[in-house]
Amino acid sequence: MKKFLALLAVCFMIAAMLTSCDLFGQNQNTECTEHADVDENLICDNCGAELESETPSEDPDNPDPTPDPDPTPDPDPTPDPDPTPDPDPTPDPDPTPATYTVSFNTNGAGEIADATVEEGATVAAPTAPAKDGYNFLGWYNGDAEYDFASAIIADLTLSAKWEAIEYSVTFKAEGAVVATKTYTVENKSIEAPEVPAKAGYTGAWEAYELTI
Repeated sequence: MKKFLALLAVCFMIAAMLTSCDLFGQNQNTECTEHADVDENLICDNCGAELESETPSEDPDNPDPTPDPDPTPDPDPTPDPDPTPDPDPTPDPDPTPATYTVSFNTNGAGEIADATVEEGATVAAPTAPAKDGYNFLGWYNGDAEYDFASAIIADLTLSAKWEAIEYSVTFKAEGAVVATKTYTVENKSIEAPEVPAKAGYTGAWEAYELTI
């Protein structure tokens, strides 16, 4: 009977200790082992209490916080597209260059069309004209022969310069030259020399015509 009462007292003590362990969050196995010299399974069977494992139980009111997931890294910012460059401004069209008229005065050798030449350019020499009784000497600007490598900077009139061809008439009597006369298209006349005298004869020059 005494042993039963002692065992009962031990059970009450163990129950009190277990209650204390629950209140203060301490390890039940450690407390119970320190205050009781009996087998844990036997004491638990006798007391109607089951010892919990050494692993502390989780507090249902305060569960371990779920760790925050790794933050999703911010995506690399999309780079701003290269700005569309302003188109090259349309250049102002080149101003229409000034043009000049070059006229050709043939001085009686027909017509030559005028030439239209841009400022600063040159004019090509036209085909040399021809005129009966004259040699063509060239195109002149005033009294000076024109240089066709010159740049045109104003309207211009070029004139053909001519030189009259000189023709000769030779007068002979019996093979000997009596005189030589000349004429041109501009002076188409000559004065015939006297026929040389010859004894017993009367002389005269043959008829002639001055041609060009």
